[in-house]
Amino acid sequence: MSNPTTSTTREAAEAFSASYAAAVAMTVSPTTSIEDIAAALASHWNPGAVVFMFGRITTFPIKDPKEHPWYNTNLRLLKRFEESELGYRVELVRQRVEVYSEGAAQCWLTWKCVPREGAKFEGKGWEWENLYGWRRPMGDQGKGFWEYVISDHEVGEMMKRIPGFYEFDD
Repeated sequence: MSNPTTSTTREAAEAFSASYAAAVAMTVSPTTSIEDIAAALASHWNPGAVVFMFGRITTFPIKDPKEHPWYNTNLRLLKRFEESELGYRVELVRQRVEVYSEGAAQCWLTWKCVPREGAKFEGKGWEWENLYGWRRPMGDQGKGFWEYVISDHEVGEMMKRIPGFYEFDD
Protein backbone atom coordinates (compact mmCIF):
# COMPACT_ATOMS: atom_id res chain seq x y z
CA MET A 1 0.00 0.00 0.00
CA SER A 2 1.45 3.36 -0.96
CA ASN A 3 1.93 6.26 1.40
CA PRO A 4 -0.73 9.00 0.83
CA THR A 5 2.01 11.64 0.77
CA THR A 6 3.90 9.68 -1.88
CA SER A 7 0.73 9.30 -3.96
CA THR A 8 -0.05 13.01 -3.70
CA THR A 9 3.51 13.96 -4.63
CA ARG A 10 3.53 11.53 -7.55
CA GLU A 11 0.21 12.89 -8.83
CA ALA A 12 1.47 16.48 -8.54
CA ALA A 13 4.74 15.67 -10.33
CA GLU A 14 2.89 13.76 -13.06
CA ALA A 15 0.46 16.66 -13.52
CA PHE A 16 3.37 19.08 -13.70
CA SER A 17 5.14 16.88 -16.27
CA ALA A 18 1.91 16.82 -18.30
CA SER A 19 1.70 20.61 -18.07
CA TYR A 20 5.28 20.92 -19.32
CA ALA A 21 4.53 18.46 -22.11
CA ALA A 22 1.53 20.63 -23.09
CA ALA A 23 3.85 23.66 -23.27
CA VAL A 24 6.28 21.67 -25.42
CA ALA A 25 3.35 20.47 -27.57
CA MET A 26 2.73 24.10 -28.52
CA THR A 27 5.61 23.52 -30.96
CA VAL A 28 3.22 21.46 -33.09
CA SER A 29 0.94 24.42 -33.85
CA PRO A 30 2.07 26.49 -36.84
CA THR A 31 0.14 29.50 -35.50
CA THR A 32 1.77 29.67 -32.05
CA SER A 33 4.63 32.17 -31.90
CA ILE A 34 8.00 31.08 -30.59
CA GLU A 35 7.74 33.89 -28.04
CA ASP A 36 4.57 32.32 -26.62
CA ILE A 37 6.19 28.87 -26.59
CA ALA A 38 9.31 30.22 -24.85
CA ALA A 39 7.15 31.93 -22.20
CA ALA A 40 5.10 28.78 -21.59
CA LEU A 41 8.26 26.70 -21.20
CA ALA A 42 9.96 29.27 -18.94
CA SER A 43 6.97 29.30 -16.59
CA HIS A 44 7.86 25.73 -15.59
CA TRP A 45 11.42 26.51 -14.49
CA ASN A 46 12.79 27.88 -11.24
CA PRO A 47 14.81 30.94 -12.37
CA GLY A 48 17.87 29.45 -10.65
CA ALA A 49 17.46 25.95 -12.14
CA VAL A 50 20.59 24.06 -13.10
CA VAL A 51 21.39 22.17 -16.31
CA PHE A 52 23.78 19.23 -16.04
CA MET A 53 25.24 17.79 -19.24
CA PHE A 54 28.36 15.67 -19.66
CA GLY A 55 29.84 16.93 -16.39
CA ARG A 56 29.20 20.55 -17.27
CA ILE A 57 26.98 22.66 -15.01
CA THR A 58 25.03 25.57 -16.49
CA THR A 59 22.83 28.20 -14.89
CA PHE A 60 21.28 31.23 -16.50
CA PRO A 61 21.98 34.51 -14.72
CA ILE A 62 19.09 36.73 -13.76
CA LYS A 63 20.00 39.96 -15.55
CA ASP A 64 16.64 41.68 -15.11
CA PRO A 65 14.46 40.67 -12.14
CA LYS A 66 11.37 41.37 -14.24
CA GLU A 67 12.47 38.86 -16.89
CA HIS A 68 12.68 35.10 -16.39
CA PRO A 69 16.17 33.90 -17.46
CA TRP A 70 14.73 30.73 -18.98
CA TYR A 71 12.57 32.76 -21.38
CA ASN A 72 15.61 34.02 -23.31
CA THR A 73 17.27 30.61 -23.18
CA ASN A 74 14.18 28.88 -24.57
CA LEU A 75 13.70 31.57 -27.20
CA ARG A 76 17.31 31.18 -28.39
CA LEU A 77 16.99 27.40 -28.60
CA LEU A 78 13.70 27.56 -30.50
CA LYS A 79 15.27 29.99 -32.97
CA ARG A 80 18.27 27.68 -33.30
CA PHE A 81 15.93 24.76 -34.08
CA GLU A 82 14.28 26.86 -36.78
CA GLU A 83 17.58 28.12 -38.26
CA SER A 84 19.00 24.58 -38.38
CA GLU A 85 16.12 23.50 -40.63
CA LEU A 86 14.77 21.09 -38.04
CA GLY A 87 11.74 23.08 -37.16
CA TYR A 88 10.86 22.78 -33.50
CA ARG A 89 8.17 20.13 -33.26
CA VAL A 90 8.85 18.08 -30.14
CA GLU A 91 6.47 15.60 -28.53
CA LEU A 92 6.40 13.71 -25.22
CA VAL A 93 6.63 9.96 -25.79
CA ARG A 94 6.58 8.67 -22.20
CA GLN A 95 7.20 9.65 -18.60
CA ARG A 96 8.22 7.97 -15.37
CA VAL A 97 8.09 9.63 -11.95
CA GLU A 98 9.90 8.54 -8.80
CA VAL A 99 9.07 10.36 -5.57
CA TYR A 100 12.02 11.44 -3.46
CA SER A 101 10.25 13.32 -0.66
CA GLU A 102 6.99 15.07 0.12
CA GLY A 103 7.90 17.96 -2.17
CA ALA A 104 10.36 16.46 -4.65
CA ALA A 105 10.39 13.91 -7.43
CA GLN A 106 12.56 12.89 -10.33
CA CYS A 107 10.83 12.78 -13.69
CA TRP A 108 12.23 10.87 -16.63
CA LEU A 109 10.66 12.35 -19.76
CA THR A 110 11.29 10.86 -23.18
CA TRP A 111 10.87 13.28 -26.07
CA LYS A 112 10.74 12.88 -29.83
CA CYS A 113 11.92 15.48 -32.32
CA VAL A 114 9.92 15.42 -35.55
CA PRO A 115 11.77 17.49 -38.18
CA ARG A 116 9.51 19.64 -40.30
CA GLU A 117 8.38 18.68 -43.76
CA GLY A 118 10.94 19.58 -46.41
CA ALA A 119 13.74 19.94 -43.85
CA LYS A 120 17.16 18.34 -44.20
CA PHE A 121 16.24 15.84 -41.47
CA GLU A 122 12.66 15.16 -42.61
CA GLY A 123 11.66 11.60 -41.76
CA LYS A 124 14.71 11.19 -39.52
CA GLY A 125 13.22 12.02 -36.13
CA TRP A 126 14.80 10.76 -32.95
CA GLU A 127 14.10 10.29 -29.27
CA TRP A 128 15.97 11.19 -26.11
CA GLU A 129 15.33 11.04 -22.39
CA ASN A 130 15.99 13.86 -19.92
CA LEU A 131 15.89 13.57 -16.15
CA TYR A 132 14.14 16.52 -14.49
CA GLY A 133 14.04 17.38 -10.81
CA TRP A 134 10.57 18.56 -9.79
CA ARG A 135 10.14 20.59 -6.61
CA ARG A 136 7.14 21.97 -4.77
CA PRO A 137 8.30 24.61 -2.28
CA MET A 138 7.60 23.75 1.37
CA GLY A 139 4.17 24.83 2.51
CA ASP A 140 3.21 25.67 -1.07
CA GLN A 141 0.45 23.78 -2.80
CA GLY A 142 1.23 25.38 -6.18
CA LYS A 143 2.25 23.43 -9.24
CA GLY A 144 5.97 23.50 -8.40
CA PHE A 145 8.83 23.92 -10.85
CA TRP A 146 11.78 22.20 -12.48
CA GLU A 147 14.81 22.59 -10.23
CA TYR A 148 17.32 20.85 -12.50
CA VAL A 149 17.64 18.79 -15.66
CA ILE A 150 20.23 16.22 -16.71
CA SER A 151 20.28 16.49 -20.49
CA ASP A 152 23.18 14.30 -21.68
CA HIS A 153 20.91 12.35 -24.03
CA GLU A 154 19.27 15.43 -25.55
CA VAL A 155 22.55 17.22 -26.15
CA GLY A 156 24.36 14.08 -27.31
CA GLU A 157 21.69 13.17 -29.85
CA MET A 158 21.54 16.72 -31.19
CA MET A 159 25.33 16.98 -31.48
CA LYS A 160 25.39 13.77 -33.55
CA ARG A 161 23.20 15.54 -36.08
CA ILE A 162 24.27 19.17 -35.78
CA PRO A 163 27.69 19.65 -34.14
CA GLY A 164 27.85 22.96 -32.32
CA PHE A 165 24.06 23.25 -31.95
CA TYR A 166 24.30 24.24 -28.29
CA GLU A 167 27.28 26.57 -28.70
CA PHE A 168 26.47 30.26 -28.48
CA ASP A 169 28.86 33.21 -28.80
CA ASP A 170 28.08 34.76 -25.42
